[in-house]
Amino acid sequence: LLETDRFTLRVEIKSVNARFKEMRFRLPPLFNQEELTLRKRIEEKFRRGTFDVSVQLRLQNLESPLREDRLQE
Repeated sequence: LLETDRFTLRVEIKSVNARFKEMRFRLPPLFNQEELTLRKRIEEKFRRGTFDVSVQLRLQNLESPLREDRLQE
């Protein structure tokens, strides 16, 4: 959980033991491009299992649009 005066970002990863590796992602459109990076990290760390990755982004202040470059602030 990351909270600022502009947004709240919640990342949840659930995993269960399984014979094969399976990944499901629920991401807001702003983070769709990060799915491949997340998949690679899970691939590197785990040999098997089922992984559900959920990212929620809630804007706190809608006066100005939230851009990706502003998430770093």
